[in-house]
Amino acid sequence: MPDLITIVEKFIQYKKLILSERFVWFSVLIILTTVAYYLKQNTPLIVFSLVSIVLFLNATVLYPWEKAYFNKTNESIDNYDYDKSKKLIENTPFLISYSSKVKYDLLKIQYYLTFESDPKNLFKSIESLQNKYLLSINDEETKFILSKINIYKRFENIKLIQELLMQIDSSKLKGSNLLSYKLAESFLLEYNGNIAQAKDLLISLLDSKDIDKVLLYNAIGRLDELQSNYKQAIIYYEKSFEYLEKTPQAKYFHTVLHNLIIVNTRVSDINKSKEWLNIYESVIDKNNLSQYLEFLNTQLLLARQLRDRVLLLESYSNMSIFIEPKLDEDRWMAHFSSKLRMSFNDGVNFDENLISAKNLFPKIKNLEFPKNYFISKEIFYILKSLDEHGKLGPMKDFYLDLIQYLTSFVKTIHEHKKQLPDLALIEQFSWLSEENLLMKLYLSQELKKSNFENLFADIEQMKQYAVAYKNQYLTVKANMMIVDEYIAYSKGLDSKFKDDFEQKAMQALIEAEPIILENKNNPRYFEFFIPTAYYYTELHNNKDKAREYIELFESKKITVEQYAQWQRFYYDSVLKELK
Repeated sequence: MPDLITIVEKFIQYKKLILSERFVWFSVLIILTTVAYYLKQNTPLIVFSLVSIVLFLNATVLYPWEKAYFNKTNESIDNYDYDKSKKLIENTPFLISYSSKVKYDLLKIQYYLTFESDPKNLFKSIESLQNKYLLSINDEETKFILSKINIYKRFENIKLIQELLMQIDSSKLKGSNLLSYKLAESFLLEYNGNIAQAKDLLISLLDSKDIDKVLLYNAIGRLDELQSNYKQAIIYYEKSFEYLEKTPQAKYFHTVLHNLIIVNTRVSDINKSKEWLNIYESVIDKNNLSQYLEFLNTQLLLARQLRDRVLLLESYSNMSIFIEPKLDEDRWMAHFSSKLRMSFNDGVNFDENLISAKNLFPKIKNLEFPKNYFISKEIFYILKSLDEHGKLGPMKDFYLDLIQYLTSFVKTIHEHKKQLPDLALIEQFSWLSEENLLMKLYLSQELKKSNFENLFADIEQMKQYAVAYKNQYLTVKANMMIVDEYIAYSKGLDSKFKDDFEQKAMQALIEAEPIILENKNNPRYFEFFIPTAYYYTELHNNKDKAREYIELFESKKITVEQYAQWQRFYYDSVLKELK
């Protein structure tokens, strides 16, 4: 008798045959015929008839219906239509075969990667897909691995991407699978600072006939942009748009045209940026809320870059007229919080929006977590800034109510963070930041050494995760959080243990700086320039180093208005010190 391992190995060897549709139906036929024989039926003809009917229904009704469903869902995702895609994905169809269920899970992952941000949904889809693979009747193994890689790219989990790539024989890949594989390899090279090598890898695919050239040229252009080769990047982005014009794909409109608009501002070609903005507006479907909102956000960004007040007001006006009336209550609330922050930063209808926020607060509290938390936090930061400048006025009671409400989320956020997959590093960091924010609010009256030590221990743990999964960006982020939290608490710390934490903060800055400088041409790391300058003035009173980082930031031709309020506060503080 063969042992269990041998049986499993044989099963895997012949899985494609054993689980093929023909084999399944043939097995059903044999079983039913055998049953009919032992039941002394007059003839197995009845069995043959029943199987024929089932096969006929599958071929003429169910299979075409499934095919139409998959085509419709793919089309809605390609058109970047969030509402239609969500409706199709949530109304799970009746799928008769395992191959169809596998296709559905792959499609669901595509939907989550395109529209959703909750990592739990992505990992649930992967687990569901992985379970079905034991019974999959089509060999979709490569697509499955590439889907996992795309998810781990989303979470920047370098170690697991490397491990998964080793499971694929790239010599057998073609078309979209080959492009996905090479983009993952390019992603790893870029992450390790080998941007020129990553570009060469992608250029080697340009002669391939079955590759998506829109995505490929855009990816190559992005790598040139990372190296500040803006004129060369524009050439590749324009080539990407040429292919997009030939075969319009709405899901790429924002990516390609947004890049062309912003990179042309980097080379001071303002007229060209506005020309591309007009082209962007002409190709989108304004009845598609997702497409139109992406366009208006790009228009706002360009208006800030150019300091164009008319264009800024036009963007806000179009949002109010064409977007907001069509949103359901939940989406309207989320949009309103973003609009409130933007109007505060831009000085457009801010007072009116703040009064609306106060009136809407009871409704905001009734939203599901985390929407209720994030919207409340946006309002809190604005009121906090007003309070720091002595401009809170009649909003003082609302501000105190908001602080009390936010501190009630301490346990909720802690539990939510524990439920996140360990692999979702970015989300882990994000929620750790939220916990730290609430600690500052909760402990604002009394700071204890034990609380401060726990805070540092959490950040150190996340830093170890980042190092273990070879994620340089998050390693820097953890070190910067250590410095930032020390500075935030330093005024309230007892002198007996202040020196210990100051040394930790200085060491964290020392560890972060080499990685920041190594990646100074990578836009992901631009966000660290202003804080580093600020930390040098606060920790070391080193104006020369602070000036270096301010000059580095300004050399990237980015306006500080693009950043959050705290970054702008740091920027203004450093400039005052440097005068």
